Amino acid sequence: LSSEQHRLLDVLRTRMQRRGAGLPQEAKARLAEINARLAALSSQYNQNLIHEAGSQAVFIEDESGLDGLPSALRQAAATAATERGRPGIWAIPNARGSVWPFLTLATRRDLREQVWHMWTDRGDNAGPHDNKPIAAEMLQLRGELARLMGCPSYAHFALADRMARTPE
Repeated sequence: LSSEQHRLLDVLRTRMQRRGAGLPQEAKARLAEINARLAALSSQYNQNLIHEAGSQAVFIEDESGLDGLPSALRQAAATAATERGRPGIWAIPNARGSVWPFLTLATRRDLREQVWHMWTDRGDNAGPHDNKPIAAEMLQLRGELARLMGCPSYAHFALADRMARTPE
């Protein structure tokens, strides 16, 4: 084999091993269970973010809170407030298309901070869309997956085929 073919063979072998090839049958079965559960948890986690974000907005009653924003964003904020039953003021909904332009352009630091916290706290609020229990289970399963694959931690497993190679 040429050096390129050897490299390709090594890459493919490593990928297959990282997906469970070579594990005993019982470990393969557990790996499949872990992967299925992680997929379900990941989907639930993202759905919780979407649901919670859809119900959140920072309301701005003073037009000076829009300083720095172009007219199109001001109009969008007015429409968002009206859609939420509060005409005559402005709302920054918890959506990337509203949050990031506001954080980038708005001049009022206090309002940027409110919007930032709204964005970063998605899924971290008590209630039916709280992602803390989901994240805890995901961490536990990732640790178990790493140990099944012969790694001391998920960080070791995740970085083994990356440039960094190790968490250290």
